[in-house]
Amino acid sequence: MSRLTDKFFAWNCVTLPLAMLLGALGVQYFLGWEPCTICVEIRAALALCTLAGLVLWIGLKWKSLLIESLARLVLLWGACTAFYLNIKLVLLEHHVIESFSCSPFPFYSNILPLQEWLPYVFMSGGVCGENTNTILGVSFTVWTAVALFFFWAFVVKGLVRLAMRLG
Repeated sequence: MSRLTDKFFAWNCVTLPLAMLLGALGVQYFLGWEPCTICVEIRAALALCTLAGLVLWIGLKWKSLLIESLARLVLLWGACTAFYLNIKLVLLEHHVIESFSCSPFPFYSNILPLQEWLPYVFMSGGVCGENTNTILGVSFTVWTAVALFFFWAFVVKGLVRLAMRLG
């Protein structure tokens, strides 16, 4: 994989999750759609992906295979987490699985209180699985799942290309 392709990959690993975060904030503040706790956890995973993309870019700039590899693994973890949580939300929304409780605080709130540090981004106000918001007749969470799937596939493709380069 050429260095230009690596930099393109790293740049997209910063901009794609950042665009999804900004889109989520846009629909929250401009359309009035309140995020649920799972939505906020997805935002945290996307923020982690954005930071990992920046670290990847730095690793490429410094030509550090260790930093590059760790950043790619964090990207994979963040993309998998965001996609998994979104699929869980779609299943809740379509009553395939039941939600017995939806805590007002994300799982990380005791360790990393993002809802206190950045409440405009990480405070939940909606109820998990109760989304009536649609775009072109399709639930917003389904659109998000599609976008997250493509982001996950993009990250996996980058890891496969790295493995081929090293292999």
